[in-house]
Amino acid sequence: MDVTMSQNSRKEYLQKMRWRYAQRTGKRGKTMLIDEFCEVTGHERKYAIKLLGCRRRDPNRSAPQDGAQA
Repeated sequence: MDVTMSQNSRKEYLQKMRWRYAQRTGKRGKTMLIDEFCEVTGHERKYAIKLLGCRRRDPNRSAPQDGAQA
């Protein structure tokens, strides 16, 4: 039986896993978390690493201006 997660469930799980991933310092611990994340969500490893390792951009921060430095 193939059960899929809802979009909201994936977002909640991703937030939890990002926090857990950030708390880990060793390669072995992060590898285990990536394995778990891939198994639960069905994502490929490289994509999972991108999702877990990235930090959300601050919505209040503006995009860098091309060639305009003050």
